[in-house]
Amino acid sequence: MDIIKLIIPAKAQYLLTARLASSSIGARINMTIGDVDDLKTAIAESCILLIGSGKYKDISIEYTIKNNIAECEVKGIAEKREVSEEDIETDLSTHILEATTSELEIHKTDNTVDYIKFTKTGI
Repeated sequence: MDIIKLIIPAKAQYLLTARLASSSIGARINMTIGDVDDLKTAIAESCILLIGSGKYKDISIEYTIKNNIAECEVKGIAEKREVSEEDIETDLSTHILEATTSELEIHKTDNTVDYIKFTKTGI
C-alpha cells in the first residue's frame, strides 16, 4: 500500500497540478486511458466543489494505492477567516463525480462541501 499526499492552494490555477499527479498515479496502477481521464476529472471536480465554497485556503488530496485501486480523499484545510455565505451549485459536479468514480462519498456541513472520498479501480 502506498500513500501519496498533495496540498495545493484553493485556487483554480492549481487544478492542473492535481490533474497531473492523478495522471501519474493512474498510469502507475495500470489504468486504461479512459480510467486515467476519469480519475483526473473526479479530482478536478472535487477540488472545484471545495474552491467554489470559498471556505478554504488550501486543499489536501490524499491517494491511497492498493493493488490496482486508487482511494482518494479531497478535503478543504486551513479555513479562511472570512467565509462566503453563497452556496455553490453542486448538482453538475455531483453527477460528474458519480459518472467517473467507482464509489463516492460527499460530506457536507450546512450545504458546504467539507470533503469528498471516492474510489477508482484500474485494470
